[in-house]
Amino acid sequence: MEASMKKEKVTNESGQLIPFIQSGDYYFERALSFYKKRDLHKAKKYLQRAVKLEPHEAAYICQLAAVQAELGEYIESNEWFEKIMQEIDPDMSECHFFIANNYAHLGMFDEAEKQANLYLTKDPDGEFAEDLEELLWFIEETFEGEEIESPLVDYEEEIIHQHEQARKRLESGDFYSAISLLEKMTAEHPTFWAAYNNLALAYFYSGQSEEALSVLKEVLTENPGNLHALCNAALFYHFLKMDEKSGILAERLKKVYPTHLEHRYKLASTFGMLGEHEIAYARLTKLKKYGFEWEPSFYHWFAVSAFMTGRKAQAKREWKRLKEIDPHNQIAEECLARLEKGTLHPEHLHEQSATFSQHPYGEQSLEDVRKETEAKVLQLFLLRDSGKAKDYEMLKQFCENREEPLLLKEVAAFTMLEIHPHETVVVKEKANSILYKAKEELPAFIHHAVDIKDKLAKRFSALELEQVMTCIWLKLFGYARLENMPLQNTNAWAAAGEYAWRKQYADPISQKKLAKEYELSPVTISKYVKQLQQIIENEQ
Repeated sequence: MEASMKKEKVTNESGQLIPFIQSGDYYFERALSFYKKRDLHKAKKYLQRAVKLEPHEAAYICQLAAVQAELGEYIESNEWFEKIMQEIDPDMSECHFFIANNYAHLGMFDEAEKQANLYLTKDPDGEFAEDLEELLWFIEETFEGEEIESPLVDYEEEIIHQHEQARKRLESGDFYSAISLLEKMTAEHPTFWAAYNNLALAYFYSGQSEEALSVLKEVLTENPGNLHALCNAALFYHFLKMDEKSGILAERLKKVYPTHLEHRYKLASTFGMLGEHEIAYARLTKLKKYGFEWEPSFYHWFAVSAFMTGRKAQAKREWKRLKEIDPHNQIAEECLARLEKGTLHPEHLHEQSATFSQHPYGEQSLEDVRKETEAKVLQLFLLRDSGKAKDYEMLKQFCENREEPLLLKEVAAFTMLEIHPHETVVVKEKANSILYKAKEELPAFIHHAVDIKDKLAKRFSALELEQVMTCIWLKLFGYARLENMPLQNTNAWAAAGEYAWRKQYADPISQKKLAKEYELSPVTISKYVKQLQQIIENEQ
């Protein structure tokens, strides 16, 4: 890469500024440099950027798929290789080799055999022919020439895709949708323990702690050594202040030394969440020696355990490393700022670490924990549009959960009354119950927030609306909740929301044009745009 390309801008002979636009090749080269250093997480990130810029460049996609395979993301890897053969280059026979290997790692030997034979048919003297002949020999020897019965027969191959969908819903905070899918999976596949563990997490995240513990008890009865269930049970008891039960499980876990690196990390991060910082530090240190540094959360827990055991300089290094991987990570930023000022205390770490906790693979969404309430609000309002009986039942259970904040239960009640306006809703709060017979009995700002959302829905696609809700509407809702602001002029707030979103994320539109379309005066829209801008800045 030439030195001039490192600059953000270069000048031509006439002195005109010419922006340097980073190409797919730029990101591909960056990815390869990180790949050579075995920093697979960064390599994947830059390859994704390269593919986004040049989606039909087979070399970029192939390298991305290879990195994902090394990260254990075999299904996603195969999807990329299939894309190459279906949409870009049907004759790229090496894709069959990589797909076969991925299926072998998944234990899907029938599919691995099919892909190996496809490669050998297309390219019998190819670069990977010998490797695939060895794979076929292994399969034949293992099954002694019998018809292969993969541990995942056809309907079980589908379960992998279903489980991946459920995991993504869980990560994105769509707990009720995840619960629905995982309940179906556990009913149909009663020994698929990974689904049970994620179901327990979904229950716990949504405030249904008794159901979560019941699921884990079922897993540990049938599969006593299940590490994820043991770790999650210890964490659940810890968060529920059931210290004796949590302590018993923690002592049991101290005697466990898994061989799989992912399991080692799960255990080490669990010790960190339980406050066993010396043990967490020791185990994370060993993991780092093995090169396990793929997960952003690894650096956070390493930093926490270092800080809590008096190793402040190392804690600073690890949080800085996390910032390099994820420049917008607010947790690392706040921890570093407090560390510099000397105001970082254990209680701050406990609050900030909540966003990294409990994820079945050691990593959760990097959303700031302070946004959790607003995220739940969005989920509850999205259920409003479904009208399905099962979703109504979920909302009912939510309203009966005394552990959830009253505001959230009021939002759920509003949604229920929109779905079935003639049915009374019971909200259980502390020692008493509240009855709502009509949505008019609920706080005014909830009504107005819904009206704003409905006005925006008429002007955006479903995908755009979800982005507007997440980036703009939730901030407005959260502020109105805290400041008891009624949001009465819903037309003006909707116009301001659209202006703010288009300005930051899409094609900007003038205030004058929006004022005309929303039937507002230019002075009014200007006033609300300024107010909303201040709210957004305060919520950053």
